[in-house]
Amino acid sequence: MARQRVPLPRLASDPDARLVRWGWIAWGGLTLLLVLQWAFSRGALGAVWLVQAAALWLLWPLYRGGGALWCWMRAAPHAAWNGAYYEFDGRQIRLLFDDDDVYVVADDVYTALDLRGHATDPARVRLIAGSDGLRQLPGRSELVFTERGLNAWLDRRSGEDAVRFRRWLEREVIAPHRRRRERQTGSIRRDP
Repeated sequence: MARQRVPLPRLASDPDARLVRWGWIAWGGLTLLLVLQWAFSRGALGAVWLVQAAALWLLWPLYRGGGALWCWMRAAPHAAWNGAYYEFDGRQIRLLFDDDDVYVVADDVYTALDLRGHATDPARVRLIAGSDGLRQLPGRSELVFTERGLNAWLDRRSGEDAVRFRRWLEREVIAPHRRRRERQTGSIRRDP
């Protein structure tokens, strides 16, 4: 039994590269027509046609530029986190890497460990993690754990999830980050 072909709509909401390419070719052709019309026609009828064609000429770049601006504005708030998402137990964990330092967003840790209320109070967490263990990075609104602060805080947690989280953090995040940094800097540590 042969499968039937379903025709695609001519103006899809997400145009492919061919449609965009032909749009720019048509825009270039219209540009050439406008230049020729302006160069060879000086009558009133030519001026009216020229104004209408110029409005049509502006439509394509405004449409494509507006679409690109819209996509950029939607992606801009998340640009700092691009490539910095990890997953623990089906939950998103945001991490920032700054040379040798690793910062983990505190809200993501609390969500991964199902903590609420008193256990997530920043003043209380700072008592355990240290004053530099939980902090707010410049230009960010989230509180983040440093690697040392998170380890100190996880030392005080006795649940199975905390143990699994610590193991995951060491094996899946910190160890690969250290290996990557060693390769980048060229300094390989030799264990005796």
